Amino acid sequence: MTARVSQHLGAGAHSKRQRGFTLLEVLVAVTITGAGLAMAWAGIAGALRLMERSTQHEAARVLAQGKMDEVLATRLNQVADDTGELQYAGQRYGYRIRLSPAAVLPEALAPKVPLGLVLEAVQVEVFWGAEGQQQNLSLHSFRQRPLTAAETAAQAAAGQRPPGGAPGTNPAAAARPGSLAEALGLMQRPPAPTP
Repeated sequence: MTARVSQHLGAGAHSKRQRGFTLLEVLVAVTITGAGLAMAWAGIAGALRLMERSTQHEAARVLAQGKMDEVLATRLNQVADDTGELQYAGQRYGYRIRLSPAAVLPEALAPKVPLGLVLEAVQVEVFWGAEGQQQNLSLHSFRQRPLTAAETAAQAAAGQRPPGGAPGTNPAAAARPGSLAEALGLMQRPPAPTP
């Protein structure tokens, strides 16, 4: 009978030890949970920074495209270089518009072929951010505009026939598809019918 009592007491004492967690187990669980939460917080903070940068880039793209559209819509007018700043989508942005002449033909052919238009390279640059961490976005395109009166006079003084024939004609109206190929002799115009 004593053997049974001691077995019973031994089993009871053994089951009491397994009922709770030890201090070491609790500390390990808290450490693992804390490390997991720290990694999750770092991931969330990184995603928020990335989302903010993406929003700034998208706002800069929209602003640059709007400025480019303004320049390209003024086809028949001279456009001067421009700079400015404005508040857009909660951020201060600056912009720079630059126009420069672009070569349409190789230099050897340029004096022989009056086109009646000037091709301009257009660059729109948008910049934002702190001075040391400034970011920028650039768009590039081309636009054509008709010759100004001074440019037409300079062509006439150089002995070039104004496009479209007679002096004083509208260069924009005279420019037609195929006229460059005709001027280079690549395509022959059919003779005009005789009345």
